[in-house]
Amino acid sequence: MIRLPRSTRRPHLARMLVAVTAMAALLAACGEVEEPADPGEPSEEPADEDTDDPENGMEPDDNGDNGDAFSGEIDIAVADAAAHFDVDPDDIEVVTAEAVTWPDGAIGCPEPDMMYTQALVEGYRIVLSVDGEEVAYHGEDGGDPARCDDPQDPVS
Repeated sequence: MIRLPRSTRRPHLARMLVAVTAMAALLAACGEVEEPADPGEPSEEPADEDTDDPENGMEPDDNGDNGDAFSGEIDIAVADAAAHFDVDPDDIEVVTAEAVTWPDGAIGCPEPDMMYTQALVEGYRIVLSVDGEEVAYHGEDGGDPARCDDPQDPVS
């Protein structure tokens, strides 16, 4: 009986081993590597729930107003309201500016036939008085305010 050398008896086994090894290497390369935190750098963990506005660390005072924290957003809202209602920006009064949590990605201004992220969204609400009428502007942290014609209440 003639015996074939070992390398020619099971060539499919060697190919399969190479394929499995290559797939394992590709899967390992696609994974996310978490590096240990440097003790000198701030943590990226979320702030305590006791803070109403984790980005700037400001908490609203007793009436929920912390307009100074939103001065840039207020300026944008006032400019938009002045243009939209054709009034002088000096005639617009800030009723409130507060950090809030919106129930979803609609940030309190849902539009018909639109789908929104179903997660809590940290943001703010600005209410202006224009010619005696209240006008709401809503935004998410880090975003510009948008006029909201049919405002919904935040979760907090």
